[in-house]
Amino acid sequence: MLELADKYQFEASLLQRGNQYAEAQTAYESMLKYDRGAERLFTYAHYLQKQNNFSSATTHYKEALGLYRTFAASNPSVYMADVATILNNLAVLYRDQNQMDDALAAYTEALALRRTLAASNPGVYGIDLASTLGMGVDLLGRPQADLMEAKTILLRFEQIPRANTLLGVIDELISTEV
Repeated sequence: MLELADKYQFEASLLQRGNQYAEAQTAYESMLKYDRGAERLFTYAHYLQKQNNFSSATTHYKEALGLYRTFAASNPSVYMADVATILNNLAVLYRDQNQMDDALAAYTEALALRRTLAASNPGVYGIDLASTLGMGVDLLGRPQADLMEAKTILLRFEQIPRANTLLGVIDELISTEV
């Protein structure tokens, strides 16, 4: 069964790259018939979010979140980052639907998890924390001090391209807020 799920996921990815979105969605839905694992649910939810299918994306993110929370209860060092990522994505999704209370709740939990993760392993999770801090200011009106905290974190990782990209975004946000 997993082989069929793999096949449909690969097919969906190819169709998506070819801008064949309806066909990609059908392939993703076929994938889930064979495997409703947390990672596949997340992949499909992310696809749906990019397609502005917010209701279905929310449903699939929440299903994946429930699974990852269960996994994290027994193995937090492995799965807590996945919980934080889904909450971060849900915050953006809720904000895009003007559900600001839900967006803030998801963001606040994601930020707390990312702070915990970064405290225990800054080299792995620091950039994610900085990204979430910047997102909070940009999308949810969080305090400007969060941008300076994000910048301080990112400066430790200047040799990493993703950190440099985020530094550019943070600098732009800082300059537009002045």
